[in-house]
Parts: sequence; C-alpha cells; structure tokens
Amino acid sequence: MDRPAIEGVVIVLAFLLFFPAGLLLAAIRLWKHRNLSYQKIDDWRNAGVTILVLFVLLASLFLFLNSVTSVEGSMSTLFTLWFILIIFFFIPGVFMLWKSKQSRKRLLARYDSYRQIVMWQGITSVHTIAEMTWLRPAVVANDLQRLIGLGEFPNAYLDMNSMAIVFQRPVEPTAPSDLPQECTTEEDFRKN
Repeated sequence: MDRPAIEGVVIVLAFLLFFPAGLLLAAIRLWKHRNLSYQKIDDWRNAGVTILVLFVLLASLFLFLNSVTSVEGSMSTLFTLWFILIIFFFIPGVFMLWKSKQSRKRLLARYDSYRQIVMWQGITSVHTIAEMTWLRPAVVANDLQRLIGLGEFPNAYLDMNSMAIVFQRPVEPTAPSDLPQECTTEEDFRKN
C-alpha cells in the first residue's frame, strides 16, 4: 500500500536516458496517486529535491564554464543565467518542498479528525466522513485504508461494497467449563 505506482528510480533513469519517457512516467505516477494523499506528499518532496539537485548541477556547470572562458559581457550573461536558474529551478524546488511539508501537516491533522469521527462519534460511513471533511469519497476511503493498515483501527476493515468501516469483535476462546462435556464410558464403546 505504501509503494508508489512507479518507482522514482525508474522515472529518473527514464528522464536521463529517454527524456520524454521520464515526463510521461511522472505524469502516469501523478495520475495513479490522485486519491492517495500520502503518496502525493512524497511526490511533491521528490520533485522538489530533483529540481533543487538540477539547480545545483546547472549552477556548478555555469560557474565552471564562466571560469574557463573569459568573454566580454559575461557578467550580463552570468546574471541572466542565474536569474533563469533561480526562476525556473530554485523557486519551484523550494515551493515543492514547502508544499510537501504543509501537505504532511494537513494529512496528519486529517488523520486525527478521522480518529475523532470514527472512534468518538461512531461514524463509519465513508460518504458521511467525506461530507464532513469536504473530500472526495475515494480520498477518504484510501486514507481510512491506510489508517487501518497502520493499526489505528484495530480489528477493522473497510468494506468496499457498503463503503463503511466494519469492526470485528475478536473471538475469545471459550472457557473449558462452558464446553459441553462428553461422557464416555465402557458402554459407549460396546455400542459401536
């Protein structure tokens, strides 16, 4: 459940080796994670880190090329390149990391509200919880399945037919005195 639809390593390799294929795989991964809140958070973080790494690599390359070549007017060129790098790489990378952090905070707060709704208010219908939290039922169902998988709702499962959380009572062993006792005597063996 916690594994991404397409591994990040595959996307990076496709991006480096076959440029358009990496973008296509990233788009497919984002589409498959549209209802998985916790995966979208990781997608934001991974994209931010990737863009910042590209920023550092390109900035290093431009600084190296500027130190090797001495061309007149290179200060304006260097300033333009830095401006482009900051606008297209640094700012989006920092924004994506910030978005990931904010999304994680909101998700943890939403998990707390799910616990409150289910355990204290006794509401187990996915559609009702979706209306209360103003989210799509598919997102709520995936969030609840994740919480169940993490053990937040013990002895429970999400029934996809009724779209509700079902709590199972644990089966407790019956005390030996409650079991019917069979009496076997020698007469019982003779009848067979």
